Amino acid sequence: MARHYNSVLGLDIGDSKICAVVCEVDSRREVHLRGVGTSISSGLSKTGTIEDPEELCRSLDRAIRRATRDAGVTPTRVVTNIPVYQMQFVRSVGVVLSKEENGVISEGDRVECIRRTKTVLKSPDQKAVHVIPVQYKVDGQIVDDPVGVPGRNLEVETLVVLAHAETVTALTQVLKNLQLHISGIMFDGIATGQIMLTKEERTKGAILCDIGGRYTKISIYENNVLYNAGIIPIGGETFSRDVSQCLKVTLPEAERLKILNGDVLLQRVNPQDVIEVTTQDIGRRTIKKLLVCQILEARLSELLRLTRKSFPHVFDSKYRFVVSGGGAQLPGIAEYIEHHFSVPVRDGLPDEMSGALDDPHFATAIGLVLYAVRTKAVDYISSPRLAFLHQLRAMFRAIFH
Repeated sequence: MARHYNSVLGLDIGDSKICAVVCEVDSRREVHLRGVGTSISSGLSKTGTIEDPEELCRSLDRAIRRATRDAGVTPTRVVTNIPVYQMQFVRSVGVVLSKEENGVISEGDRVECIRRTKTVLKSPDQKAVHVIPVQYKVDGQIVDDPVGVPGRNLEVETLVVLAHAETVTALTQVLKNLQLHISGIMFDGIATGQIMLTKEERTKGAILCDIGGRYTKISIYENNVLYNAGIIPIGGETFSRDVSQCLKVTLPEAERLKILNGDVLLQRVNPQDVIEVTTQDIGRRTIKKLLVCQILEARLSELLRLTRKSFPHVFDSKYRFVVSGGGAQLPGIAEYIEHHFSVPVRDGLPDEMSGALDDPHFATAIGLVLYAVRTKAVDYISSPRLAFLHQLRAMFRAIFH
């Protein structure tokens, strides 16, 4: 299969599923989806550590092969997310006294000021994967861009995204074993926000609630940047496990009941409706449908309570609340949030993306590539010679980083 130097692989390594996409970058830096593939996620522990690199490699390879077969080309570059194990989100402040003779803040001042916010990195077990400026001040006055602004004292507040260093190293080695050139490794909340949120939502303020298999990732946007984030250890599998334990049914049976009968908006569930379940102790029995819904509603209530505890100001603002992820397919979630917290809620893709992306399960994988292009971590390559130079630069960066 031909290698195409303007094709980029996006890898979304989820806790239950791996989604791979092959995208093509054209001369206008626009991203076009060419192929998709999935596989069951394996090789990761329940906490998100890479416990079996070889098994993860095989799992990734299955998804990649399906995507490349669909696309008809083999990408030369990859952008991937990071398993969530021990990921932290820390606010930090950096201060610089400019020494520029012309009395204005320079690009060098800005870079140095951001670099100083990395002092939150205290342990060799941590690695800063993102240092995101969320606010600049020049001589105490807030500015959008400090470069060229008259003044001496520059201050920047950043969101530093810390990952488990060993996990990043192990993931890097797995991708190298697959003979992939790494163009970016990032927190997937940034990638998902590129697809699931409109630019207006990212600018005015939005909270993206991505309910995965084992975890829910909360990403808060403001002024078109990731302003804050967090990870809550509740996901779609948690809902199913609750049903399994409360009704004494197997996990597959609990998943079936959740999909066919689940609804967290209890006021629209008929209390007289009954369903049949297969229990592990007495076999087939009849129960009220409302019971299943009450179990699911209780866990959603806890998830939202923990979200509000972590980010109290968000529910008291006019931020739009956007729900995404496989766990968000449970009926009634958007209406439940809107009813209980009086915030504007949307679930699924925004209108502007609904025609361009048929399956929202691939939103994060495509968002990885899109963000890499927007930040120029991935760029259009006009000739094979430039492709070789890009690969050579990636190799040196991997060796000496």
